Amino acid sequence: MSHQRPGADLPQTLTHCQRASLKALTAPALALTLAQADDVAARQALEWRYPFLDQRVVECFLLAPGSAKRQAGYRKLVLWTERGLD
Repeated sequence: MSHQRPGADLPQTLTHCQRASLKALTAPALALTLAQADDVAARQALEWRYPFLDQRVVECFLLAPGSAKRQAGYRKLVLWTERGLD
């Protein structure tokens, strides 16, 4: 099984916002925080899931234009409309 760094197959010409998002999502602090949260949950016999951190979802988010992420002042509107919750 080969391991590649997150975002390795993204285009090299990312916008400033896309680079900042990728940096935040791949920061060691996020991994540490999630590991600590998993430890706390495990002590309570819970299993936490992070569906929005799936690699495919993150790459789709990074490649989506800003207009799709924020419309009429609403953030995450694309998620609501895709689920039919608008």
